[in-house]
Parts: sequence; C-alpha cells; structure tokens
Amino acid sequence: MKARQNDRIVSVAVIVAVGVNNSNDLREVLGMDMGPPKPTRFWSAFPRKLVR
Repeated sequence: MKARQNDRIVSVAVIVAVGVNNSNDLREVLGMDMGPPKPTRFWSAFPRKLVR
C-alpha cells in the first residue's frame, strides 16, 4: 500500500487481524495497523498490541 508521509509517497505494510465468532460464524476485525514493510519489530509487536 502507498501512503503520504512528510509530503512524500512511501510504501507501507497494512496488517489486519480477523477473528471468527464460533457461535454465529461472523468475522470480526480485531485490529489493524500500518507500518514499515520490512522491520521485524513492527510485525512482532502487532500481536502484543491486540492483547492489551
């Protein structure tokens, strides 16, 4: 995905967590975040944000 950052267009990663409610099979968005596409810290920090 592309986003504007400091008057420049840059590539960003968008990560979305989706869960399924077993009682009625509905999908729910549990969280979403945007960040740099490469750093591992961004990817590993996202699940910890969901727990909070």
